[in-house]
Amino acid sequence: METIIPHLEQIIHKSIDIYLESKSIWKIFFLPFFILMLLSLILILFPYTSVFAGASFLRFDLYPEMDFILLVGILLALISAFSYCALVAMTITKNYIITGKIQFALNNFEGKLLSVVSSYVLLFILASLSTLLIVWLQALDFGILTFFVKLSILAIWFVIFLLFWFTPQAIVVDDRSLASAMSASSKFIAMDFKFILIFLLFAGIVMGILDLFGSLHWTLLGVVYIINFMVVLPLLIVIQTAVYITRYALRGISLEQ
Repeated sequence: METIIPHLEQIIHKSIDIYLESKSIWKIFFLPFFILMLLSLILILFPYTSVFAGASFLRFDLYPEMDFILLVGILLALISAFSYCALVAMTITKNYIITGKIQFALNNFEGKLLSVVSSYVLLFILASLSTLLIVWLQALDFGILTFFVKLSILAIWFVIFLLFWFTPQAIVVDDRSLASAMSASSKFIAMDFKFILIFLLFAGIVMGILDLFGSLHWTLLGVVYIINFMVVLPLLIVIQTAVYITRYALRGISLEQ
């Protein structure tokens, strides 16, 4: 613990420097922010819900027969835009840590983008399945063991999600294929689990504070969205990439430049 906290602080400080010096990082994240705002506008103008098995499913009044296609299309556009922005942020972070220069230089950009999109789709599916699992578990009763059974199942899903969390970083930093990146991410998590948990705790506290701020009044949600997409998410991706580089890909590399 004595060495984890100082190293995390060092990574955060260096990541903030990268974020501030590379003004393009926060600018490009306006794209997924715009798509999310468009989705929110659609939900405001044309929403209705249907209830099935205790869960609410999104539907649209405009074209009810196109619900699934429309929703999937918007989500894919959002994930693709976010993946593009994340790829740029990860590449700039990698180049800055290795060379000390803010530059965007990446071989096989289209191939890397496709792999990064695939990895984020995988993470989105795992997160969605865990959400559906939570809804399903609400209707089940295991007697006095109910709480522990539900907690155990959710813990398993969390570990599965966490194992692949650094897949995009492995694709960009190590030029790995999707399958190889998933394997590298799993190895990194297993090797440095304590550090990753502390990093997640830090990220969770930041996101929690923002959610609390947004819950104070509905007019503050727009401010929270802007802060999330222009500051928090880009910065967390930069930090996550710096963590992967310094504690796995180039373990022990100095950040003092």
